[in-house]
Amino acid sequence: MCTSRCSNASRRGPEPHVGSTRVALSADDAQGFYTVRGNQVYLLFIALAFWRQGLGSYLLCAAEAALARRSYRVAWLGCDRGNSTTANFYEGLGWRRRRTFLEEHARDEDRRSILLEACRY
Repeated sequence: MCTSRCSNASRRGPEPHVGSTRVALSADDAQGFYTVRGNQVYLLFIALAFWRQGLGSYLLCAAEAALARRSYRVAWLGCDRGNSTTANFYEGLGWRRRRTFLEEHARDEDRRSILLEACRY
């Protein structure tokens, strides 16, 4: 399975977010990463072992700086509506919730999708 997935990936070309993603590494593992896409902080992930150590703030600040270097006047990010931990984190760093909306997500290989309520900051 991995062989076919990897060979399919190589035919598609480079992954779409290469160059827009930064990873924080320790000696043993990845601690977290962010990805920017357009004027959006598209992904922000911190490994649970590194929560509450300042890494999330550091990576979000780095993502904001990456967007500023691209000359975006307005940037945004989002999270699932029920994710109060993430919402509190963003709001604690000065981000403000602007709206709630339904976001479509692919669910499986058949491309059936589900709608999830999300918040935009």
